[in-house]
Amino acid sequence: MSSSQVEEGSRAGGGCLLGNWVEERATTSLDNTGPTSDIHKNGHRGILTVDLSSKLHGVSTLKSAFTSPKGTRVRQKGLRSELLEKHLIKSISEQVHAELTPKPSAPELNSVTRTDYTVEGFQCVRPTPSTDRDYRTDEAITFWRENFDKIQVHAELTPKPSAPELNSVTRTDYTVEGFQCVRPTPSTDRDYRTDEAITFWRENFDKIQGVTAVRNRDAPFKKNASFTAPINECLDPNPENYIDIEEV
Repeated sequence: MSSSQVEEGSRAGGGCLLGNWVEERATTSLDNTGPTSDIHKNGHRGILTVDLSSKLHGVSTLKSAFTSPKGTRVRQKGLRSELLEKHLIKSISEQVHAELTPKPSAPELNSVTRTDYTVEGFQCVRPTPSTDRDYRTDEAITFWRENFDKIQVHAELTPKPSAPELNSVTRTDYTVEGFQCVRPTPSTDRDYRTDEAITFWRENFDKIQGVTAVRNRDAPFKKNASFTAPINECLDPNPENYIDIEEV
């Protein structure tokens, strides 16, 4: 081994780790087989196996030691014998359970009438009334009937509330003495039954797109066929019926 290879190996290998000094001392005699850099990269030859041409196996020690159990994949018992065995096990289990478990006693289905009023020597006798009362005609005895004297005292000490004045707005304002109902005189000559209502769109019909030619200001949204009528039919002899949109 040349001095350059020794220097290269010493530089590549570096110092020994504190925890690996035992292994380093055990393999000191094998470190002279080549450069130290190759030894650290490929390891020492002939330590794990002498057969250098052998290949690595793809099975770990755990897999080779702990394998899953494999059955024979062949029925070891016939279908009839298997069903017979299950039937025997079920019937014997039911028999043993019936022997070990006692049957519950039958419940006594006795009503109150059968238990108390049908015993030997019992005689049903209607009790004699202590007072001459009749529940069909006498008034029921209640808490308020027993304390009626306290109710009367409370009514005497508590004054009756005054009757509320049930006066409506019409009776208060329009039926006073001297009131006369006079219909006001209309300020304009209008009729709500025939005139068209004044709305926002009627006041701003000139700002709406798609409106046909307006011939009457009071009815701007009525149908108008002037765009298809001949010119001589469109001319109105009374021009005062027309309006100018720009002037509106």
